[in-house]
Amino acid sequence: MGCASVLGPLLNAMKQRLPAKNVYYYRCPDHRKNYVMSFAFCFDKEDDVYQFAYCYPYTYSRLQHYLDSLEKRNLDYFQRELLGLSVVSAEASNSIACVLRF
Repeated sequence: MGCASVLGPLLNAMKQRLPAKNVYYYRCPDHRKNYVMSFAFCFDKEDDVYQFAYCYPYTYSRLQHYLDSLEKRNLDYFQRELLGLSVVSAEASNSIACVLRF
């Protein structure tokens, strides 16, 4: 299991992975030696809107705990929204979107 970074412009539904040579994942002394992911990307067209997605294998409960802690910090660039519910187990499988606004 590993992490993946995906990007795609909203106007063009095509999704693609960022090249590994442009993605950096490391322990950062400036962030209490926590892991940090950064990436390099050049935007093709000025008017396109791009979405970046990141996925790392964690348990659902661990993700919820982390998102709760971010939400409590009232950060200007973080917003949490309910996208939908699972048909099988609505309460246990809420879909969450986290939007970073710059």
